[in-house]
Amino acid sequence: MSHAQRPRLSIGIVGAGLGGLLLALFLQREAPDLQVDIYESASELTELGVGIGLWPRSWEIIRELSLEDELRRISGATDGAVLPIHYRKADEPQQIEFYNLKPSLFTFHRSVLQRLLARHIRPSSRIRFHFSKRLVRYVEPSAPPSPSGAATPITLQFNDGTTARCDLLIGSDGIRSAVRRTMYTTCAVEAAVRGRDVEATTLRSMVDPVWSGQVAYRGIADGATVAQKGFKDVDTPLILMGKDKHIVSYPISRGEKVNVVAFVNFPGKVGTAYQGPWVAKATGKEVAAHYAAWDPSVPTLCRHLEDPLCWAVHTVRKLPTFVRGRVALIGDAAHAMTPHQGAGAGAALDDGYILAALLAAPRVDVHTLPHALAVYDAVRRPFAQDVHARSDANGRLYQLGAPGWEGVSAARSAAGGFPREKLVEVGKKVEEGLAWSLTGAGVAEERARAVRMLEERLRRGG
Repeated sequence: MSHAQRPRLSIGIVGAGLGGLLLALFLQREAPDLQVDIYESASELTELGVGIGLWPRSWEIIRELSLEDELRRISGATDGAVLPIHYRKADEPQQIEFYNLKPSLFTFHRSVLQRLLARHIRPSSRIRFHFSKRLVRYVEPSAPPSPSGAATPITLQFNDGTTARCDLLIGSDGIRSAVRRTMYTTCAVEAAVRGRDVEATTLRSMVDPVWSGQVAYRGIADGATVAQKGFKDVDTPLILMGKDKHIVSYPISRGEKVNVVAFVNFPGKVGTAYQGPWVAKATGKEVAAHYAAWDPSVPTLCRHLEDPLCWAVHTVRKLPTFVRGRVALIGDAAHAMTPHQGAGAGAALDDGYILAALLAAPRVDVHTLPHALAVYDAVRRPFAQDVHARSDANGRLYQLGAPGWEGVSAARSAAGGFPREKLVEVGKKVEEGLAWSLTGAGVAEERARAVRMLEERLRRGG
């Protein structure tokens, strides 16, 4: 189409996270008649050097973009990097391996994937990056588009005093999303005006994240160093379980480094206010102190973490909708969850993948956009919120707090002597909870179903 021709839709994506970048990349490929502007609060694309894993479901999206080989190459992954996950009870003097999950997890630095996606977005008159743009709020006109004319644009207001406009706004701005804040504050005000005070209070509670009652120490250890000191599993993905604590470790950077996430749960603290910064510097000694009574190799690993950070694990409440008017939430802005299924990054990719297919449909414009967004909400919200709940359940399994373990104290757990069958049952329940992620066909089927739903809605005209 001619560059002078008005785009079918102008889309503003707030936040250059994985979901927003993937959405833009698919739109670049499948919908060149759309205008896409990406607004990022940072001055350049930067990510903390933490590791992530992608399950086969998410890897199918990478494969569809023909980025599989490049991601493997720059991340140092090979076919051998897809390893089984070993589940061990480690809060005893000698850890016990009791379950393995088949080879399924691709692991690498999160920043590697973010930069890969961004590098394949070709800036042009139809797709543009805007850095140092932190959204304060947006203003959406209340009047719907006229049958014969264009819709009044949504206005974005940034903290540097500038503004921008778009037909459709996508909030990909993370757990502290300004888009979600504006959306749910507006919903709450409207409910209050109608005299629905209880509803207004509930909607206001959706604005801010809530503390999960857990902290996660995240860091990277040098593989050769910790192997020499006694932690021999530098090339093995591990889930090390204990009462109210667990550790996830896996190799990254061609196996030269070990990515470690060490969780500490504080029973009874879910939903309370976290006292202190959400992200703070820590030391390996501080992390190791939480696991001092565990198998000796565990505190050894923790002591050698390089510049670890303590993260207060927050989540987003179960939202009644991801969509309002011509605004939609994706990724952590919509469904930030605990990381106990390794699903946060994958869920954001799913959002972008499916929403891109709906927006790429030729009949979607400012008039039919509500149909596309309604389908996105109907397909993605129940699925993402189910994964959110499964992640919480996994955390209870990993920290020996699921049914059958409630009465087991930390001291009793450390004493050991549990029947192997009791431990194997934990592993089986974990694998059952992960079943959705272990097939590569699932997300493509979900996308196709969403497109069929949209076609049916457009055919009915309502």
